Amino acid sequence: MLMNLRFPGCLPAACALFVLSVPVAAQGEQDAYGELLQRAEQLEEEGRYADAIEAYSSALEITQSYEAYVGRGWARYYLDGSEQESLPDFDRALGLKPEDPYATVGRGYAHAYVGNAEAAVRDLNWYLLEEPTAADAYAIRARALRQLGRESEALRDEERAAELAPAFADESALYYEEAEWDALKGVVILFLGWAVVMGLIGLVLQAVRTILRPLAVKDRRGTEAIYDGEGRELFRIYLQNVVLTLLTLGVYRFWANVRNRQFHYQHTSFSEGRFDYHATGLEKFIGFLKGLLILAPLFVVLWFLHGWAREALGEEFAPTLVTYALLLCMFALRPLILVGAQRFNLARTSWNNLRLHFTGRVADAYKLYARDFLLVVCTLGLYWTWHVCRVHAFKLRHTRLGETRFSFQGGGRDLFPIQVFGGILCYVSLGLFVPWFIAARHRFFVRNTRFDGKYMRSDLTGGAVLAIGGPAMLVTIVTLGLALPWAVTRWRTLLTHSTYYAGRIEAEQLGSIRDSAASSTLEGLGEAGELFGEIGDLFGV
Repeated sequence: MLMNLRFPGCLPAACALFVLSVPVAAQGEQDAYGELLQRAEQLEEEGRYADAIEAYSSALEITQSYEAYVGRGWARYYLDGSEQESLPDFDRALGLKPEDPYATVGRGYAHAYVGNAEAAVRDLNWYLLEEPTAADAYAIRARALRQLGRESEALRDEERAAELAPAFADESALYYEEAEWDALKGVVILFLGWAVVMGLIGLVLQAVRTILRPLAVKDRRGTEAIYDGEGRELFRIYLQNVVLTLLTLGVYRFWANVRNRQFHYQHTSFSEGRFDYHATGLEKFIGFLKGLLILAPLFVVLWFLHGWAREALGEEFAPTLVTYALLLCMFALRPLILVGAQRFNLARTSWNNLRLHFTGRVADAYKLYARDFLLVVCTLGLYWTWHVCRVHAFKLRHTRLGETRFSFQGGGRDLFPIQVFGGILCYVSLGLFVPWFIAARHRFFVRNTRFDGKYMRSDLTGGAVLAIGGPAMLVTIVTLGLALPWAVTRWRTLLTHSTYYAGRIEAEQLGSIRDSAASSTLEGLGEAGELFGEIGDLFGV
């Protein structure tokens, strides 16, 4: 037949044959397209998205259809790692069938997943006008709105999604947990990276300081403090404390706290006399229980306040109101806790068998806090450094060793530039300036401290903080905390060795006073309200 086609006489017959064969071929392609489309949909239902994408692609080679583009777009959206590729498919589908809800919502979901929040909100806004009862669309739009910082609108969408489909209430809670966990992981990774960098720089500085140490001469005229605690001994105490605290479900932490303080105090000497701590775990535990009894009515009131706020103001504002109320209550109790804790701890502290004691009154502390609270609020927080200095001065002014007083001469005007410029430099240097900031604050508080009219001095430097603290922090992280006792003892050695007193303390000239009225109740109130408030005490800061 093909040979006959070469002759002109056969041309009409050939044309007729071709015309008849076109519908047959078209019908065959249509059948093949339909089979591929049906197979792709079945694969998609089975969750085999990669195979479904391949089938949709084969169908598109036959016919550039809306169904194949939108089907492949959804398959790519559900296939991990292909969400970005779904966007062109939804665009082509909408080009063939403009304003189609199924393609529009798919594109909105894809935009939300890849982080194009504005585009996602635009598509989902249009879709929800057409389908106002689509719970999943409200949930997805809530995520996009939250990425844009429109928290109140996101909360409304989440409430609407939970209204239409209660399962979305659990999904919203899960999303919050995932977001918080992701944020926490980010902070941990940043901190670990910063710690590694600081640790490596500290190791280099430590090596340089070791080489140059014979050349360094300190010109000191006064009495130096000495700390001789060893990490090995502190490790045994830590190990026992951890085991006993776990076995007693946390009750032993009061005895553990006493043992830690006793270790550090007994290994600190100053002018031929050693410090000691005489409190017992039992009295601290009883004080904690008394503190709980005082705080229990407060938490009951806050619980009822939360219930009232949830009904009157809504679920969105109730936690915020209760949080601010709790902070206000703790601030109101702070002067009481401060005086009680200072009086108890100083009454249980001795130097060369002479007891320290605290003479401050609760009424004076409340006057200080009330005045400073108003000034901090009126100055939008700028007065905070002055408040810190005034509280520190209040504590030292009422602290005595025998009959001899301490005093503090520092003011907010001197601390303010350290805080402001130090904070800015820490931020600009990505944390590299932190050791110098710590050293500057420490020198400020030490050099403004007086005892018996004579000043204290500290020659702590940022380089020393980095050389000791950086490697200590790095080793503690690498050993998962096992090296913490060695880090703590090295840090305390650095602080005490860098501090000295311009004069001599004659123990025989100081009278011993024991404050028998000191109670652990108010100190226990602080324990009950701030269970982790003594973390700073671990490092002596």
